[in-house]
Amino acid sequence: MSESAKKQPWEERITEPDVYSESGVRSKVLGDDSRPLEGMRVLWVDPDHAFSTRCRGMLEAWGATIVVVEDAGAGVDTAAVAMPDVVVVSYDREDSSGDQVARVLHYMLADPPPVILVSKRDFRGFDGGLPGVARILPKPFDPRAMLDALMKIAKIAS
Repeated sequence: MSESAKKQPWEERITEPDVYSESGVRSKVLGDDSRPLEGMRVLWVDPDHAFSTRCRGMLEAWGATIVVVEDAGAGVDTAAVAMPDVVVVSYDREDSSGDQVARVLHYMLADPPPVILVSKRDFRGFDGGLPGVARILPKPFDPRAMLDALMKIAKIAS
């Protein structure tokens, strides 16, 4: 197991005030101050630090607890140990593609978390044939699409 996976605890992080208030992301998507993802644990696997930092702030504003790892190996290890509710993986990875992370989790774990792939590639016409992949979103994605995908996963889990 990689060292970086062991150092990624599920912890509550308080998002800095007004992280997205200027852009209005939260109010445009939700229309109020509700936290629809309260209690959801999200593992974000993406080497793009700037992108994952922005997404972390958005998801925390919606109430999710999020852990970010940058490489696929740490993502698989962290998912196996921490058992998040959902894993979001960048498909456009240098160390392996996101569908490989989804496949490893799907076949390795008895009860694998659903995986959302975010990708710059065109997946129009995707028929759901990738093991472990619940949804594919274009990168950059519309915040409403990510919230919708996470809300559907939360409904299925409950």
